Formats: sequence, C-alpha cells, structure tokens
Amino acid sequence: MHKGVITLYTRYIRTVEAESEAEQIVYSLFIYREFNFYIEREAENFLHQQCKTILPSQPNHWDEMKPPQWRIDMYASQEAGTKEIMLTEDVSLYQICQVNYSRSYSTLKNMKNWSLPPMDNISCTFINIIVKRHLANIFIRPHLELFAADLFMTDYCKLNLPYTVCRGIAEHMTNEDILSLCEQTTEKSLAFQLPTRLSKSLRVKRQQKNEGESQSSPIQNRKRLRRQ
Repeated sequence: MHKGVITLYTRYIRTVEAESEAEQIVYSLFIYREFNFYIEREAENFLHQQCKTILPSQPNHWDEMKPPQWRIDMYASQEAGTKEIMLTEDVSLYQICQVNYSRSYSTLKNMKNWSLPPMDNISCTFINIIVKRHLANIFIRPHLELFAADLFMTDYCKLNLPYTVCRGIAEHMTNEDILSLCEQTTEKSLAFQLPTRLSKSLRVKRQQKNEGESQSSPIQNRKRLRRQ
C-alpha cells in the first residue's frame, strides 16, 4: 500500500476514534442537562473543553450536537427507572441525584434504616455511571471527615482537643475545606506522627512495662538480656 494512502487511512482512523470519544462526552452532557442530574459547573466546563480539544477543527460542532432519537428514548426509560428506586417511602434515587453532594449527604445522613436497592434495571452505561459516581461522591464525605478528625488528634495539628470535638469540627467543614486539607496533607508531613490519643496510651503501656521490669529479680533480668 502506498505510504500516502496509509497516512490518510491512519488519519481517518484517528478522526473516527476522536469523534467517538467526543460523542461519549456529548451524550453524557446531554443526560445531565436533559434529565437534571446534578453536575458541578467546573466538571461541566471541563467536559465541554475536552470536546473542543479532541477535535479542534470543529470546536463549536459539539455544543449543538444531540444523541439520535433512539438513544434519547433509551435514556428517558432508564431515567424513569431511577425514579422507581426508592431509598425511603418519600425519597427516590433520582431525587438524590438531582441535588448537590452536600445536600445529598445531609439528606441521607438524617435518614434511618435506609438502603440502596439493586440497580439491575439501570442497564444504560451512561446513566449507571452517572448515578454511581454521584453516590460515590456522597459517601466519600464521611470517610474524609474521619480522616480529618484523626488528623486533628495528631501532634501534627497540635489542637489538644477531645476526639468528639475534633469530629464535630470535621463534620462542619465545607467540602472545599476538607478536600483542601486532605490534598495538603502528605505522607511525608505525617511521618512519625501518631495520634495524641494513641500516643498517651502507648506512653502508659511503656511506663507500666518499665515499672514491671524494674521490679523483676536480677535473675529474670539476666535471662531477658540473654534473649535480646
């Protein structure tokens, strides 16, 4: 095959792949916009920019593009399925996915005896991923709160406050503040930093061990030294 033909074929394949990748983003944006699933403005702007970056020769084409009608009908059917999945008698999975992460977390946090039913009926990859990503962003919050509370208890922060107080501080932090705290905290900065509540416990144990050794007989001490 002629070298020029190979080059044109390669360019064609890359263009098709780029268009396919851009279409995936366009379909996701359509779902967020059409069915009012929550998406942060920063994330939405990023996806728009990705489309323009993937195919710079058609920067405005993707803003007006819509999925084919058969896809829209499938999305509508799958979106209806999220309304049928009830977390409680009054709150559906769809309602949770419509509000921001803070409100979603506050709502779920105040619920009692709730559980997430299986999502087997949501077979559409796009909507399935959107829903699961939204839930993941909600449920990561309590883990970050625990991390922040433990961090406040360390000698690294030197707050010298009871754990319940540190936990309360973490629970009232904004998402931006708690994420910033986690991003700024590196393994290197925490090296050899034990939580204060654990450090005190260790000091007591070591003191008790030392006192026990000092009360041991000379023969016992000599045997201990031989083992070491």
